[in-house]
Amino acid sequence: MSNSEMSLKLEEIPVSEILPLLFKVSHFLQQEFEYELSLYDLQKQLTGSRIRVLLEISEAGSLRMNELASRLGIKARTVTQFIDVLEAENYIKRLPDPIDRRATIIELSEEVKPIIKKIDKASKSILDKFMNLLTEKEQSELKKILLKLYFLGSQDKK
Repeated sequence: MSNSEMSLKLEEIPVSEILPLLFKVSHFLQQEFEYELSLYDLQKQLTGSRIRVLLEISEAGSLRMNELASRLGIKARTVTQFIDVLEAENYIKRLPDPIDRRATIIELSEEVKPIIKKIDKASKSILDKFMNLLTEKEQSELKKILLKLYFLGSQDKK
């Protein structure tokens, strides 16, 4: 299908079909991510939710459990459940907060750092695959739209 044919098809999509289309795209991307993880033999070890937790910790370097809950947009007790499992699997470690004795700092363990590199490679592979289907202008538009939707959606929660 040419770009002009696709543009015509896109204009025919009613607004009511946008959300189901977003769900389909999200599901397809999740399947592609799981396939990429399988190439590194990681899909059995880690769920998408656990990966998200690990990537947040990786990005931050170290952070408190309540900060992690806030960044993920989930309840503190849910974070505790994730951390309990990830700690049992030796993916993260808990450290006492030197400033606040009641708080706990979370960091990645050394054992999980090679896994994070594999996750990053899988993510990059998918990103390259799909972004290469778009022109530079479309890539820029997609980034702007996704950031706008994310920002506006996250503001509604506050």
